[in-house]
Amino acid sequence: MLRQFADQIKADNKRIESLEKKCRQLEAASFLIKVQNEPAQPISGSKSFSEKDYKKIHTDLLEIKKVLLEEQKVAADLTASKSSLKKKNDALEYNITILKQSIKEKMVAIEAKIPKKKPEIKEDVKKEDAKKEVVKKEVVKKEAGKKKKNSKKNSKKNSKKNSKKGKKAKKAKKGKKGGKKGGKKVAK
Repeated sequence: MLRQFADQIKADNKRIESLEKKCRQLEAASFLIKVQNEPAQPISGSKSFSEKDYKKIHTDLLEIKKVLLEEQKVAADLTASKSSLKKKNDALEYNITILKQSIKEKMVAIEAKIPKKKPEIKEDVKKEDAKKEVVKKEVVKKEAGKKKKNSKKNSKKNSKKNSKKGKKAKKAKKGKKGGKKGGKKVAK
């Protein structure tokens, strides 16, 4: 039974396909008949204008043409002036380069004529070094003077101490000789 239904479905599908083809052919034929029978229609969006409308459109177009011609003249003048300005700029740039070269040459000539001085920085450094040396010498002199004073003071102190020691030693000797008991002993 299932086979019979499957066979019937296949046969029905073939009939449907053939009928669809015939339907498409009939639709195409009916379309061609319609196109042939209809009169030619104007293109969509086109209008018929009155004489006044044509005159107005004509004057508007003439004005547009005038404006375009004026703009073309202005554009041509601008391109001509642009090219002339470019030529002038090129000439000016050339003159500028020549002037720069001559200025450089003159600067070199002037620098060659000017006697060269030692840089002031070195002079300042030399002055500072000289000041430092003077200060060092003064410090050394002061220290030497202090040492001399200190050595004189020390020699005086030492001589006083020595003389005191000598006196004490003499007294101690006298004390021993004189038989004094309890005399001080001097440490050597």
